[in-house]
Amino acid sequence: MYNFIYCFFYKFWEKRGSDGRLTGSVHVLIALLTQILLIREIIEWITGYKIYSLHSFGEYGTNKTLYFFGCIPLAVVFFLFYNRKRTKYLLKLYHIEYGKNNRVRILCYFVLPIIAVITLGVLRQNFGNLSD
Repeated sequence: MYNFIYCFFYKFWEKRGSDGRLTGSVHVLIALLTQILLIREIIEWITGYKIYSLHSFGEYGTNKTLYFFGCIPLAVVFFLFYNRKRTKYLLKLYHIEYGKNNRVRILCYFVLPIIAVITLGVLRQNFGNLSD
């Protein structure tokens, strides 16, 4: 699934003149973090048990900065993982296995989890405010 996401966004951004390796790696990171947060939200919604609480460092700008610097090493790891040799091999497999029209698959793997995380987070916050 993550190789598919990487290849899809690699081709998507390469056509537009960007470095496909970097943007593909970052999209894999976003997909992975979104899916982890989705699992967290589902477990918290069903059981009420908070697995991990995102830390607040005081101010919104400070939070963004610290989370940003926490994600940079992960982005570098994914960038190094998807090296040129692996990218060439994955793109060859991508064309054989998936062809050209993959919009529905990318919606299921990338866009819907983002929408689900946001929706569950908003619902959890609204229901939490109703019980106060």
